[in-house]
Amino acid sequence: KGNVEQVGTPGEVYNHPASPFVYGFLGNVNLFHGRVHEGVLDAGGVTFDAPDHAQAQDTKGIGYVRPHDLEVDRYVAGAGAGTEGIVVQLKRAHAIGPLAQLELERDDNAEIIEAVISNERFAQLKLKNGEALVVHRNPCMCLSMIIQSECNCSANYAVDIQVTVLCHRRLY
Repeated sequence: KGNVEQVGTPGEVYNHPASPFVYGFLGNVNLFHGRVHEGVLDAGGVTFDAPDHAQAQDTKGIGYVRPHDLEVDRYVAGAGAGTEGIVVQLKRAHAIGPLAQLELERDDNAEIIEAVISNERFAQLKLKNGEALVVHRNPCMCLSMIIQSECNCSANYAVDIQVTVLCHRRLY
């Protein structure tokens, strides 16, 4: 017997998934594991705002981010302030038509991140396999995050809370 996970128009369901299952069911998704503290998820090199969780104190969290909601740039060692992101190696690129699909491997934990950029941007960057890059979150992306926290009550169990942070998308 199946369960109805979410009801809505295709656009509503895709852009505002009600659960991790719906998020993954309707397309590729990257998972960013980290810690939520006072409304911010720190996922090792990249942060995501989670204003509905301003009271969270060092709690486990997972950010769900679609490949087209990430930006990719060349990595410049020692670039300093303003270069927040996750250092990755380009493992594979598939650039046919208007989009380039990138398979990236994190330097810190070897997890795979998928990114999709325009073929124009791919050509501009002149990317090559094995090259060091940095992945940033698109500042105007929609982020769904599952916050996992432990309850301070007598029953010792975990609670899952869904929060969706909405934004306005830039049109290019």
